[in-house]
This record gives sequence, C-alpha cells and structure tokens, in this order.
Amino acid sequence: MKTLILIPFVLFFKFSVAQNLVDNAGFETYSLLPNGAGQWNYCTGWSNCNGTGSPDYFHENGTGIANLPNTFASYLFPYSGNAVMGFCPYYALNTPNFREYLSKPLTSALTPGTLYEVSFWITNGETSGEYGGQGIDKVSVAFTVGAPVQSGSAPMTGITPQWTTSTILYNTAWQQITFQFTADDAYTHITFGNFLNDANTNAQIFDVANNLVAYYYLDGVDVEIADVNSISAALGVSDSSICKNSCVSFSDLSINNPTSWQWLFPGANPATSTLQNPSFVCYDTPGVYDVTLIAGNGSDTDTLLLTGFITVNPDPVPVISINGNLLTSTIAQTYQWYYDGALINGATNQTYSAQQTGEYSVSVTDANGCIGFAEIDLHLTQFNSPDTVICEKYCTDFYDVSVNDPVAWQWQFPGGIPSSSTSQHPTHICYNLPGTYDVILVTTGSFGSDTLALPDYITVIATLLFR
Repeated sequence: MKTLILIPFVLFFKFSVAQNLVDNAGFETYSLLPNGAGQWNYCTGWSNCNGTGSPDYFHENGTGIANLPNTFASYLFPYSGNAVMGFCPYYALNTPNFREYLSKPLTSALTPGTLYEVSFWITNGETSGEYGGQGIDKVSVAFTVGAPVQSGSAPMTGITPQWTTSTILYNTAWQQITFQFTADDAYTHITFGNFLNDANTNAQIFDVANNLVAYYYLDGVDVEIADVNSISAALGVSDSSICKNSCVSFSDLSINNPTSWQWLFPGANPATSTLQNPSFVCYDTPGVYDVTLIAGNGSDTDTLLLTGFITVNPDPVPVISINGNLLTSTIAQTYQWYYDGALINGATNQTYSAQQTGEYSVSVTDANGCIGFAEIDLHLTQFNSPDTVICEKYCTDFYDVSVNDPVAWQWQFPGGIPSSSTSQHPTHICYNLPGTYDVILVTTGSFGSDTLALPDYITVIATLLFR
C-alpha cells in the first residue's frame, strides 16, 4: 500500500512578500526549448551536479518527447507556468545505484541561525506505461556550501539533506511539500535527489511500465526566510492508499503552533473533526477522496486542500479454476490456500494440487495490499455422460473421469436398469419412465473413498405418439 506518512503537503492561500532565494524557480527561463530527453542544461541556472545522469526539461512549447503534457514518461501539466523539470532518483531494476540530481545556486547565501521555509511542488504524473511506475522513500532536499559534485551516476552519499521523506512518496497529482529548518552554515546551493544507496532506499511499484523507475517532476521551488508568526497548515496520514472498510489516522504538522483545527473528510466516517490529530477516520467505499485542514491560532488561519489525497482500493475478487485435481487462482501478489477452513502449510503458490475431496479456499493479496477470498467444493470423483437428456425407453452410457486414481467403483442409478454397477465405465443404462434421475458414484483409490452425487443428472422425456 502506498504510504505517505508524516510528510507535510501544504497548499497556501496567503500573499507573501518574502524574497524567494531561488531564481528561475518554475523553470520558465531557458536558452533553448527542449526537444528530447536529458536537456536539463536548456533551463537557465540549473545543473546536474556534473554527473553523468541527465535530468529532463519539459515545456508546453517543447517538441517531441519533451513536450507537455505528453512526455516520454508521464502525462502531466505544469503546476504553474509552462515548464517542469524531471529527475530519476532510483533505477535499481535496470542500473543499480543510478542517481540524477537537480541543483541550483541560491541568489544569496543563507544566514546561519536564521529560520528558513522551503517549499516545492512534486508529482509522478500519470505514468505513460513506458517509463516510471515506482515510488521511493528517500526523496531529499540538501543545502550545501558550494556546488555539489557527483561522480558519474553514483549516489552523493557524503551529503546530509535538510529534509528527507522517510516513507514512500508517490502521487499522480501535484502536491506541495513544505518544511522549515534553521541554517547552521552559509549554504549557497539547493539540490534535489536521493543521497543514499539502493540498500538504504525502499521502493514500491504503483503502476505498470516497461521501464520501472522512480521518476519525479518538480515545479515552483521556493526558499524564504520563515514568518514565525504565520500559520502554515500541514498534515500527515498513516496511509494514503488503503483498502475499503479501512481506517486511517491524521496528524497535524502545521507550522507555528495552531490552536484550532477544522478537518474535512468527504466520503469518510466521520466526515469532519475538530481534533488536532483525528484517528479512526474510516472509508467504506472505493474511490479517491480529498482532505482539507483549516488550522488557526486566533490571529491567523491557513487552509490546506489535498485533492485526491486518499485512495480507497477495492478488494480483489479471485476466481478458482479446476483442472482435474489442480486448483488455480486468478493472478495476485500473494496466495494462501485452505482446506475445510484450515490453513495448508506451504500452500502459497497460485496453484495447488488437491489430495482429497472437500472445501478448498484461497486468500489472495493484490498490489495494494487488499485481500480477497474465494472457495469451491472439490470432488476428486468425477464422471460424465454423453447423453443426459434422453427419451423414455432409451439408454445412455457413463464414464468415470475421477482424478483420485480409483481402483474400485460403485455406481447407483435410481430409476435406471440396471440400478447399480461396479464397472469403471458402465454402458447401456436404460430408463423406461419419464422424469429426472440422480446418479451417484463412489470411488475408492489411493486417497481413500470419495462420493459424487449429482441430483437430477438424467432427464427422461416422454415419447410422443402419433396416430
């Protein structure tokens, strides 16, 4: 399940007069319009830390695979303006420890001891199916004294970021992340990327793509001196992608000590709350739901609206197919088979070879962590007849197709002549009177005895008489 835990996604509705220390923060200024991948250098002032990784510049007036909204990786529009930048902080399935970084010198160095507020918009976009589909938990922002330098495409593990998401970050919509920190040095550069190796990075697949990779888009980077008197609404959630009939907990992460909270949870129960940290907010119906937090302190108020923030996934509906004694579930992530309600140890594959008659069931988990359940009654004793609807005074044949390797057979044909047989494949079983008739077969084999009774299996139709 997608978990975006304790990450402040903040949408501001305030007018700010503070100076942004990042120029070309929305990637609008360029030397050339992009027409292909890896053209980060067309965007004025931004760099790739001199590495071999090549972030991508996208523009609504670009051409080819660099044109918005249809990029080579995703479908998206800029959050604002006409351009975005994309980078890959994780590509372990193809190139282990491959990293791309985006870096920018600040317009002036940070002042040690000063509180700064950093915000930016980020999304994975709607994956095109060719490239993307993964999220990771180590997307980071680092401030450095001097420009950081990457060696080839290796992680810059010697840098300690000022902010890192410790949980999986994945969203097809734009979300604004904000955080505050007190500068402890005269930092001159801001850099986005993953500053840990693959062994210390957790990844999760959320969508299907030919090239599975964690790929993110940036827009609207902002670094300002923080207003210590202004409320900045922010929230965290225990899980943003859940199964139906599940509950989550929300945490207030607002900046500058709010004293009142108004939460709106459309589609949930409860639908509102005035608690600081509401828990047991439950969603019963699959869908995508907004969350709103209004935080205030008596003199200031800020509103955070997260559109489509909670995804409620339906439970999978597995189907069991039978081929002889082989049971097969529809495709899922995990499987557990049961016999007569008891767990079968080691039966965790998509298929299971049944060894006896009874009720078999399977519990499956899908890619979202949701659980589905299916069950069947299996008879190892099986038979058929080529003619189950006949006229009176006609005969039919029966064939044993059991899968329990029987060595003895006991047939019962109530209403038939003969009314019983010990042959494996009895023939010329005749019915003289119209009606419907049961057929019963008891087999004995290496798995013991098993019985299959099919009510009204044979239908005998009265013969019409013509004069």
